[in-house]
Amino acid sequence: MSDNDSERTTEGHEQTDTDEAHERHLRTMGRSNPDRGDHTVSVEGCRRRPHGDTTWVELTGFQRDLLTCIRRLDDGTTIPTGTTIKEAMESLYGETINHGRLYQNLNHLAECDCIDKVVVDGRTNAYYLTDGAIEMLDETAKHLVSTCGLQQSITES
Repeated sequence: MSDNDSERTTEGHEQTDTDEAHERHLRTMGRSNPDRGDHTVSVEGCRRRPHGDTTWVELTGFQRDLLTCIRRLDDGTTIPTGTTIKEAMESLYGETINHGRLYQNLNHLAECDCIDKVVVDGRTNAYYLTDGAIEMLDETAKHLVSTCGLQQSITES
């Protein structure tokens, strides 16, 4: 292939000029290719709907799990602090969650208006879902129930 060809082979995979342009765009937005691991999206890289909400598919799997974890913890008896969230995530994943990874992603979710960070005391913060994040979780749950052909049971919370 010559330099003028629209495709080239990299590490055994063909890559088009469109793919290269997409990767350049992601790099300029401070993001890595989402297919290459669980990378945190920078605030500048938050794509938003016209009304300002981050979409479910724009979050990493870890960030989605954080949102569902916070929703479960916010039951009126547990304050969803960093420590309680970390413990719940470690139980979910069956492994230790790196402190830096946890708080980097919680801060990202706060900056993207998915969670509210509330100071409990000098060193402790609590994290609560915003109305937009609750709506996003509800819509995702409804979509999954519908897609799987399950009977949907709506309960008031």
